[in-house]
Parts: sequence; structure tokens; C-alpha cells
Amino acid sequence: YWLTLQPRVMTLTFILSLLIIYKFCIDRLQQVRYYEKTKNDIKVEVFKMSQIQVMLTSIEEVKNFVSLTNKYAFPIQMTTEKYKIDAKSIMGVFSLDLSKPINVVVESDAPEVQDFLAQVAQFQVH
Repeated sequence: YWLTLQPRVMTLTFILSLLIIYKFCIDRLQQVRYYEKTKNDIKVEVFKMSQIQVMLTSIEEVKNFVSLTNKYAFPIQMTTEKYKIDAKSIMGVFSLDLSKPINVVVESDAPEVQDFLAQVAQFQVH
């Protein structure tokens, strides 16, 4: 009896294997189509970058600077040779080496950027 059943089982196994492979291929094709669709929908935003070099020599200056940065909604970064931190974080600013000038970087097209740069000029390195 087993000898007559074996070809049928092998045929069913083969058909099941083909169905599994077909399902995998269809799923993969749908993933590729989704990737192509989302890849084409990517929007590239280019912002104007403004940069100024500041020197914060006292605790009061750091507090005033951080307070000034928190008045603005756009992101403001402080960068050194090794680090890039959020200028709105007082702990982040204190983690930098304040004995050296620090770059303040703003990447935004907001109209308030020029106002911010004018106010931060009081800390600018001359």
C-alpha cells in the first residue's frame, strides 16, 4: 500500500513547495514595488546654513545663551572638533570645552534666523 501512496505524497509535497515558493516570490515582489514607490516619494529639503563662532566665558553667559536659544523653534546646534550638541540644552553646553570658541550652527529657512544671529552677536568671538 505504501508504494502506491508514495508517488501521491511526493506530488503533493512538490505542489506545496511550489505554492510556498510562489507566495514568497509574490511577497518579495510587493516589497520591491513598495520600496520603489517610497523611494520615488522621498522629498529633499535643503536649508540655508548659518554659522557663528561664540565664546561663553561665564556661567551667566551660558545661562543667557541657552535662554536665548530656547526662544526659537528652529534647531540650533553647537559644534566642536569632536562633538555636536543641542544648543538648547544647558547640560549639553556645559559638557563642551568652554575655554575655546564654539561654532553655533543653524540650518533653517525661518525668518527669525537673522533675528537670532543678531542677538547672539553679543557672544561672538571678535
